[in-house]
Amino acid sequence: MADFVIKERDYDKVPHLLTTEVPGFLDSEEYRLLDSEDRKVPGLVTAAFTRYFEGLREADALERCYAIIEKLAVSPDPEVQNLVVTEIFENLQGSDESLGKIKEQLGPESRRLYQKWME
Repeated sequence: MADFVIKERDYDKVPHLLTTEVPGFLDSEEYRLLDSEDRKVPGLVTAAFTRYFEGLREADALERCYAIIEKLAVSPDPEVQNLVVTEIFENLQGSDESLGKIKEQLGPESRRLYQKWME
């Protein structure tokens, strides 16, 4: 019988990634509203990140968020790529103009996912 190793998927690491690599998110109201169990659910944490991201105005913080969105988009785990679409893109609110500005700032892979989602 062959030995096997159970590996944690990228999907399961998303809450940790967002709370450690996005300055301010861990201390944000959006994150604090999640209870301890919700904080383990990648989709709920990603949706909270989206609400946090939408409220940002500082260029450095926004730039870091775009970098994290791109990092999620290039993940080989299709469930992580699905989070980018279902929990970030689908939850973005705003005018066509503001959404257009967001699209302009996306990295190559996240922009590709965005365009595919818009089709």
